Amino acid sequence: MAATGRQLAELSIAELLVGTDACFVRDWVTAVDPDAKTVRIDDDQVLPYDTLVFGLGTTNDSAAVRGVEEDAHTLSSAEDAEFLAERLARLGSGTVVVAGSGLTGVESAAEIADTRRR
Repeated sequence: MAATGRQLAELSIAELLVGTDACFVRDWVTAVDPDAKTVRIDDDQVLPYDTLVFGLGTTNDSAAVRGVEEDAHTLSSAEDAEFLAERLARLGSGTVVVAGSGLTGVESAAEIADTRRR
């Protein structure tokens, strides 16, 4: 949504989890012990878990495909999305290609199509 210039809702994960048995911890994981069902955080705190969701994030290798560094944009951060929104606003007409079939690629394609009907 940010890449197409739309306003994002301010959401708090902690607030969304109020009233549930889940808790949100954002920190550096330094060890996972699946047998003991524990996660070590910053080497000084150990958290027990019943179910662990481990979001690793993503990286890209834009140098591996010729032309990507010169002509493509990645969506890995809020800054990337703002830059892309500015670029799309200046584009006027033309074709936009979304390469990537993950959730970010699918959502980006849908948002761009919805805001750039021409």
